[in-house]
Amino acid sequence: MKKPSGKLFLNYRRDDNSTVTHAIAQSLMLEYQTENVFFDRQKIRPGRLFPKDIDKSLDECAILIVIIGKKWLD
Repeated sequence: MKKPSGKLFLNYRRDDNSTVTHAIAQSLMLEYQTENVFFDRQKIRPGRLFPKDIDKSLDECAILIVIIGKKWLD
């Protein structure tokens, strides 16, 4: 399978999938390089404007990966 070109963005709920998403993010960063994977805990620095950084990263991503857990609709 051909690797996607462009950046990947992980979307998840921290209180529902944090551990699983962190493991997925680590695997993706190894495969596609850290700078090409948006994982909020590693990409947004303290004091930054969270919504602005999220919007910018979404605009730059080629692939959006949504991690849906049991509490997604709550």
